[in-house]
Amino acid sequence: MRRLVSAALFCLALPCVWSFAAHRESVTSGNRLLPYCKRAMDEPSMATNVDDALNIGFCLGLAHAFLNLGDDLWPSAHLCPPQNALVNRTLRVAVHYMEAHPERLHEPITELFIEALQQAWPCKE
Repeated sequence: MRRLVSAALFCLALPCVWSFAAHRESVTSGNRLLPYCKRAMDEPSMATNVDDALNIGFCLGLAHAFLNLGDDLWPSAHLCPPQNALVNRTLRVAVHYMEAHPERLHEPITELFIEALQQAWPCKE
């Protein structure tokens, strides 16, 4: 049931993100969201305004969705997170990857998350 709810929320959120990104690509880029993802790891409840809360929540939502849907995503985004992985660990993997690849921060954060998690948690075929 948890996977079904996570999948539904993920599927509902993606068109909104893509639609919004088409109009303002930088809103969902790594450049824009990396600081919020760092805050989501350390102090998610310390948002000082609605914009902070929205962006911190977006990062937490991505991490939660990818963690719970890892083996149910489309083939090119297939992930195999460990059974004991937590949302905070997922965020740390993604943030570390983005910090290691600053030249790619202009790209959509969803792509950066997928690549980070695929490298950290490759699937055994």
